[in-house]
Amino acid sequence: MNKLDIHTIKKFPKIELHCHLDGSVSGLQVYENVKLLGINATKDEILSKIIAPEICQDLTEYLSCFEWLTKCLKNPTLIFLAIEDICRQAIEENIIYLELRFSPYHLSNDKFTMKQVVEAVIEAVNKMKDKYPLKIGIILCLMRGREESVNNQVIELANQFRDKIVGLDLAGNESKYPTKMYLKQLALINHLEIPFTIHAGETGDFDNIRDAILAGAKRVGHGIAAKKSEEVVSLIRERNITLEMCPKCNIQTKASKNWNDYPFNTFYRKEKLLVTINTDNRTVSNTSLSQEFELLNNYCSELNLNDLYQLTINALNASFLNNLEKEQLKEKIETEYNKNFYFKESL
Repeated sequence: MNKLDIHTIKKFPKIELHCHLDGSVSGLQVYENVKLLGINATKDEILSKIIAPEICQDLTEYLSCFEWLTKCLKNPTLIFLAIEDICRQAIEENIIYLELRFSPYHLSNDKFTMKQVVEAVIEAVNKMKDKYPLKIGIILCLMRGREESVNNQVIELANQFRDKIVGLDLAGNESKYPTKMYLKQLALINHLEIPFTIHAGETGDFDNIRDAILAGAKRVGHGIAAKKSEEVVSLIRERNITLEMCPKCNIQTKASKNWNDYPFNTFYRKEKLLVTINTDNRTVSNTSLSQEFELLNNYCSELNLNDLYQLTINALNASFLNNLEKEQLKEKIETEYNKNFYFKESL
């Protein structure tokens, strides 16, 4: 009776830490936004461009979907519609807290500065507070391969709006631009005491994970390559680093070659690491958080209600919220779980 199915997964409150704004706007909303831009394209044409194949050739093919997705987020109205769309998606599966990340650079243009992008996202999130039973934390992304001045400006924006955003991220092509190239900027982020996570170990190099942790990251996006290094796994455990695993995306991009190779069991069950489950990009991966849990349950490791609870608490504890906000959400989570007889009996 404690076994999970998709209906049970949807029923219980969940938290997602790794969700890209531009990769998660639904196909229908992208179509509506594209129409507002005066671009002539059918729904089918758009869907064919923004949803990645079930198995991609590589990460580059997966990322090619973002051309149209970023195109539909180039002004405050389009951003508002996109964030409202993501809120609707989240509450349909009882997500109570969502950390939404984006690159201000990727959404900017000559008429829409990075500062205006950040202000538009903040304003949209504020307008959602009274409309949806969902709390959103905003994360700004520095991008590997971008000019130092651009990334420095993102750090400045995070510091300027530090009461409105919850943290920073370093994302992009880690193979070509390894973490060690950004140690100066990561040191500045530490000096400013802004929490940050880093995409690392998504493309096979565990050195990027080690460097991310030693640079001060408390969370690692993906982290799949850690399975290749006992030293890195030990470092993750010793430093209480949280892994933001994104199962479907990790299979699509060949971070893991198949489900048998996927290290969820190794990280969560064997090594007892702090694992969280996330979508990465809801639209590009054609997924939801509930479906991510279902995929793990079907192909990786049978999950029960205790697992769903623990993975949710891991996400709560690793979130960039303050302690009071965490306590408030924890009370909400435990209230729902304690209504379930089988969960209470298992404690």
